[in-house]
Parts: sequence; structure tokens; C-alpha cells
Amino acid sequence: MRPLLFAAAFLVAVTSWPQGSTPTPPVREFVVVAEKFAFTPERIEVTQGERVRVTVRSADTTHGWAIEAFDVDVLARKGGRPETVEFVADRAGTFEITCSEYCGRGHKRMKGVFVVKPAGLS
Repeated sequence: MRPLLFAAAFLVAVTSWPQGSTPTPPVREFVVVAEKFAFTPERIEVTQGERVRVTVRSADTTHGWAIEAFDVDVLARKGGRPETVEFVADRAGTFEITCSEYCGRGHKRMKGVFVVKPAGLS
């Protein structure tokens, strides 16, 4: 098959969806570094309805990265490989991110913010 014809066939295959189905929304990806006693970035903003993929890694000891409102809880172990969680930000609002694994005396201060802007707003 000629390269141009192959590219056109590939484009049609990728952009054509079976009748009655909807395309999967793109994934918004974030990498979070957890360390005593902070998350970097501390704030994540997305739009309602977006699929979110967060990869968390620890810079020092074992930490958790949790958003209770979305039933998300990732454990990033000391010296371990990064851990990834994926979920849909299905409701608008501002939600607290917490460290769900005791990591020392500053553990309760280890917080972040997950902001979900309503769909349709810029």
C-alpha cells in the first residue's frame, strides 16, 4: 500500500467511531512528587468530565496521595517505583488532597488542592 493511501486509511480508522458510541475523552496527565511535607504540584486544575491520570512518586519516605471525594488513594513507597491512578473528574468543585500514609510530624500539614471547573466554562 502506498504511504499516502496507508496514512489516509489510518486516519479514517482512528477518527471513525461505530454508530452510537462516543470517543473516549483525552486523558489529562500529571506527575506529582510527594516529600516531607508537601506535594509538587500542590494544586491541580481540570475540567469536569475529564479523565485524569496522576502518577505519584516519593522523594523521601512512603506517602499517600488521596482525594476522598473521588475515592482516590495512591501509595508511593520509599524507594519504590511511581504509582499511577486514573479517574474521571465527574463533579465540579474544590477538593482537598491529603497524604493518607503517616509520614512524620508534619503529616497533617501535607495537603494539596484538586480543582474541577464546571464543564462549558472557560
